[in-house]
Amino acid sequence: FLYGMFSYAYLIAVRSYFNTGGGLLGCGVAGVAMSSLLYMIGIVNRGVAAGSGDGQNYGTSVASLFTHYCELVLARKGGKFRPMEMGAVTLLLGSLIAVVYALIQKDDAKLE
Repeated sequence: FLYGMFSYAYLIAVRSYFNTGGGLLGCGVAGVAMSSLLYMIGIVNRGVAAGSGDGQNYGTSVASLFTHYCELVLARKGGKFRPMEMGAVTLLLGSLIAVVYALIQKDDAKLE
């Protein structure tokens, strides 16, 4: 399941890069998808590290597992980003800036 989820995010990144014709816009859009991939890996690492050594389980159904996953996304102990999550956020911000810059350049080219 996790490999499928990771592969799907990678597929979105590669496909969006080629569908936009590459360049700055393609890099920005692909970077947004790759940042989600990095963030998913960070969440999985946190869940695996937490384990169930104290007898706590993560649920008995897909719905409860999904609820626990959402809790992991929304909760950060100590309010600190870990390196993988920080990389995901940094990549997301850089990619969004690249997309906005590429769109501004495209609009400027239309005005000329």
